[in-house]
Order: sequence, then structure tokens, then C-alpha cells
Amino acid sequence: MSNIGPVFRHLRKSKGMTLKETADGLISSQFLSEFERGHSNISVVNFFSLLDKINVQITEFKIHSDELTEQTQQHFLSQYGKAYRSRNVVKLNELIDSQNKLYRNSKLPRFEHNVIILKQLINYFTNLPFNQTDANSIYHYLLNCEEWHYYELCLFGNSIFFMSLAQVEKLTRTASQKAHKYEKLLLNSSTFALVIMNVIDYFLEANYLAPVASLIKEVDRVLINKRYFYDKNQLNYLKGIYKIKMEMLEEGKDLCDEAIRLMSHFGAEDIANILQTELNEMLGKLE
Repeated sequence: MSNIGPVFRHLRKSKGMTLKETADGLISSQFLSEFERGHSNISVVNFFSLLDKINVQITEFKIHSDELTEQTQQHFLSQYGKAYRSRNVVKLNELIDSQNKLYRNSKLPRFEHNVIILKQLINYFTNLPFNQTDANSIYHYLLNCEEWHYYELCLFGNSIFFMSLAQVEKLTRTASQKAHKYEKLLLNSSTFALVIMNVIDYFLEANYLAPVASLIKEVDRVLINKRYFYDKNQLNYLKGIYKIKMEMLEEGKDLCDEAIRLMSHFGAEDIANILQTELNEMLGKLE
């Protein structure tokens, strides 16, 4: 993150603190000045101590840093999400060009992963077959990671749609094992729940019901005692779909209806309408 010095300087000045006040007891004012100008690196311990001095959390710092560069993964995910929701193939191709350029300059694997996801999504939108070689590339990367953090969870979540049932099932077990030690982190626990719900939805659409009950229990466990209204309501909808597919029609329909009603009540009309259409189509096929 080459811009951390200038970002720190911006935040320090916004707090009305001088170089001397900030550096006192930690490093020299001259070294802090060089760091802020991007001329010197700094140890992790000193960096965290400096953030504490100016009363800024690391998550807040990252938000400011992300706003100043287009190379961050968060920026990519934001642009990807907009193109995905609008089914904008032109924008997706523009993102492929930018991510390919970043990969050529840095050789960082995440830029290559982003290109794969973008190409697979274009294939999905244009009814073309998925590239299995590319799918296998991300599958093996995730399988071979010793630990999963936020990046790996997001990568898996965004790759589910072009992987095989066997690959998704294997990576779901891997996610549960390797991301477990970080699930107490607010960001990771929410992301983990959303990814597993994507897996549940994927399995339900494929009528692959065998692992669904245990996955629902896993998400219930992660969300217990947490105030994630949307996540819990979305899970209740999936529980309803599962029960319908398991021939518990009335119980399942009641769960789905209540989840849709709550989404509509709290302003998520677009999502409520999509789910209502999906539910109606499913029930229509059962008549």
C-alpha cells in the first residue's frame, strides 16, 4: 500500500496534530515526515501506534486509503457489483482491460482472479459455457491456501456460480475449516454467513439438497447473538425454500412469505419483488 504515508498525513492534519506531537515517544519527527512523503517504510508496530496517537482505527484508515486509489480490491468489487447488477457487459470488458493492465504491472494473483471472474460473468450473461480451466485455477488457489481471510471468502463467494457442485461442496468445507479462527471479526463473520448462504442458494437451485440442512445450521451458528437483520431474514427465506423442496409446503411457504413481508416492510422492495417472483414460479411448478 504505497499511499499509506500521504493518507496518514491527511488524517493527522485533519486532527490538528503536528509532526512533533504525533511522533513524540515513538519515532523522530524527521522519520515521520519521510514516511508521510512516501520516502520511508515503517514497522507495523509503529504504524499502529501512530494510528492510536491520532485516534484512527485501522478499518477507518483503510476506508480513506481505498478512496484514494483504484488499485484496491474494494474499489474493484464496487465497480464489479455495479456492472453485475446492471448486466453491463461493456463495463465488464472495461474492467477486464484495467485488471489485465494491473496484473501485467504487478503480477499480483488477485488481478488475474478478477479477470477470470469478469470473463466468466460475461459468459453467463451471454449464454456461453464457462471456462473450466479458469474455474480450476481459482479452485486450486483456494484449496491450497493455508488460511482463509476476507479476500479468500470474497473470492469464493464471487466464484460459486461457475464452479461444479463437487468443487463448491469441497470449498465450503474448506471455508468452514480455514476461516474459523477469524469468524469473530465482525467483517469476516458477516462475509462468511453471506458466502455460505450463496452456497445454499446454489445448491437449492441445483436441487442438491443433501448438504443444505447442515449449512443452514452453520449459518444459524454464525449469526447467533448478532444483529444482522438482512442476513437472518435472507436465511429464513432460504429455509422456506428448502422446506418446500423437502415437501413441507405450508411450513416453507409461511417462512418465505414472512421473509418477503419483512423485506418489503423495511424498504427492500426490489429484493422482495425478486424473491416473490421466484417463489411464485416455484409454487407454480408444483401445482
